[in-house]
Amino acid sequence: MYYSKQHKHRSQINLVYKISLFAGIAILILAFPLALILPTSVSFENGFLENSQVIVLLIGSAYNLFLIGKSIDRQIEAFHIWCSVMMIFMAFRELSWGRVFYPIALEETGPIFVAMSDFDWKIEAYVLIVFFLLFLILFMLRNLPLARMWNCSLPLTIIIEMIIAIIFSYIGDHGMFLGKLQGQIVEEFGELAFYVLIPALCIHYHRELTN
Repeated sequence: MYYSKQHKHRSQINLVYKISLFAGIAILILAFPLALILPTSVSFENGFLENSQVIVLLIGSAYNLFLIGKSIDRQIEAFHIWCSVMMIFMAFRELSWGRVFYPIALEETGPIFVAMSDFDWKIEAYVLIVFFLLFLILFMLRNLPLARMWNCSLPLTIIIEMIIAIIFSYIGDHGMFLGKLQGQIVEEFGELAFYVLIPALCIHYHRELTN
């Protein structure tokens, strides 16, 4: 019975790992071709791609909470807690700390939102940001198995994909090759690919630390 449960657990983790890895690859492959045919509205703030990024981050955060129950020691549990909170922090960032709920105008490049300086909850937002950052740093230094992680094998495939995703995001943000409007789509696909790959990265270290 124990072996059966362990085998089922490994199979589930392997499945999620493969989905995360290959979905990231697929997004990167399709980013430029789709940028040529999709309307620029898909890349607007609070649009399809931005909302997809938030959903992916929240799902990834929830999956890390699931992996806490599958961890063999407290250090691995702490690693997944940290990853979960980090992804929530990134989701808040994608929501511009709540400003996406306050559009005030619409331009060619997308909706315009209330500036952070005019945001009614700016003090609360800044306090929340600082709290999250301090928590993440202190929790990482005190609880994460950094020495053990340093000795783990590097997930080179995932790292290369993430670097490509960052390059795509940079290219799109600066309007290279396709121009500013279509480049916006490439930028958002790059960010989406990066976020999709995070669960695979977390699973890699879960398996390495478990072994």
